[in-house]
Amino acid sequence: MIIDSKTIKDVFRLLGINSNKNLGQNFLINPQIANDIVACLHPDLDSCLLEIGSGLGSLTHFLVNSHLDIVEIDKSLVRFLKDTYPNDNINIYNDDILQFDVSKYEYIISNLPYYITTDIVTYLLLHAKRAKRIVLMMQKEAAGRFMNLENNDDYGPVSILIHLLGNIQKEFYVGKNNFYPIPCVDSVVLSIDIDTNKRTETNFKIYKMCKVLFKNRRKTILNNLTNYLASKEKASEILKKVNIEANSRPENITIEQYCKLYYLLNN
Repeated sequence: MIIDSKTIKDVFRLLGINSNKNLGQNFLINPQIANDIVACLHPDLDSCLLEIGSGLGSLTHFLVNSHLDIVEIDKSLVRFLKDTYPNDNINIYNDDILQFDVSKYEYIISNLPYYITTDIVTYLLLHAKRAKRIVLMMQKEAAGRFMNLENNDDYGPVSILIHLLGNIQKEFYVGKNNFYPIPCVDSVVLSIDIDTNKRTETNFKIYKMCKVLFKNRRKTILNNLTNYLASKEKASEILKKVNIEANSRPENITIEQYCKLYYLLNN
C-alpha cells in the first residue's frame, strides 16, 4: 500500500489511531522518496532483509518482493501491517529492536525514531554480525555523530566504530514537509557499508577503550588516560610515544592514533 498525504489520513481514520509522540512517530508520506531510500539498499538476491520501525509501511511497499523481516514496536501498527502484507515472504514481529536478534541480517533499512537514533545505530554495529549494508533515515542534525571525524564536537566512539568497520556516506536530504505529522527538523539518508572481515575482536576493543576515554570529553586526554591507567606517569609516557599532545581533548585525536594507543596499551 502506498502511503501518501491522503492514504495516511484514511488509515488513521480506519484504525482510530494517530501518531504516537512517545514513540517518535513521523510517517514518510512521499512515495518517491520512499522508493529512493529503498533503492540505496541494493541487496544481493535472496538475502534476508530487516526493516526497523516499518510504521504504516512507507518503505515496506517497495520491499514486498524481498525476503523481509519487520520489527515494529507499536501493536496497532503491527496489526495493520499483517493485514496489509499477508505475504509468505514477509515476517512481522511486534518487538523492541534493542531486544531483537539482528545477527543474521545482511541488509538493514529504517526510518529511525529521532529520540533513539544513536542507541539503535550502536546496537546494529555491535550485534548485526553479518550486516553488509545499512540504510538509515534520521534527523539531519544527528548525522554528525556517525559521519564526523576528529576535531568535530560530534566525533566520538560510534563514529570511530563505523570507520573501523567500514565507511559511511550521505545519500540525500529529506525535507520535513515529506512527513506526517510534520517534525521540527529535516532528515538525511545515510548508508553504512561494513566489511565483515573488519568485525574483529581488536576493533571492538578499540571502540570500548574509546568509550572510556570519551566519557569525560571536556577533560584532556592526559587526564582521561590517567584515570584509565591509574598512573599519570604511564599515561604521559604512552601519549609521547603515539605523538599525542597531553592537552588534547578526545575529539582531537585521529582514529589511527587511537589504534596506536590501543596497541601500545596492550603490549
